[in-house]
Amino acid sequence: MRLQFLLIYLVAVGLEAKHCHLPDMLANKRIMLIIDLFYQPSNPKAGNLHELTFSKDKINDTRLSNKEVSHGSYQYQRLDPSVAVLNYQLTLGKELTQAKFVFVCDSNRTGKYIYSQIQGSVKPNVRQNTGSYIITNIEQTVKKSQ
Repeated sequence: MRLQFLLIYLVAVGLEAKHCHLPDMLANKRIMLIIDLFYQPSNPKAGNLHELTFSKDKINDTRLSNKEVSHGSYQYQRLDPSVAVLNYQLTLGKELTQAKFVFVCDSNRTGKYIYSQIQGSVKPNVRQNTGSYIITNIEQTVKKSQ
């Protein structure tokens, strides 16, 4: 029920934000995620920062607090200029995580997301949380830091 409400809310907000666009594809993009701060058993990573980096068909998820990195594959689909879905499968050691993000933009670089895990290395296996994101191009970030 919580996911349905949040999804409806985020889609409605996203449809109002007609002046923002999510990227057509994620290759060579970086998404910085902050997980909402409200801790509960279904949100054990509350307040954590993650960095997702993408190549054509691979994803890396780095938990910035401890530099733990998961690797895997992803599928990305933009449903509307302001709404997109990212499905991924990650491995950390022998553990497999399968999850989905629903992104809704506030601007061309920022917005909110709903995260839904159906299997994962972080328990409980089935859980959801929300947060905010920033999208950047990997090349631009590298050039600016040199």
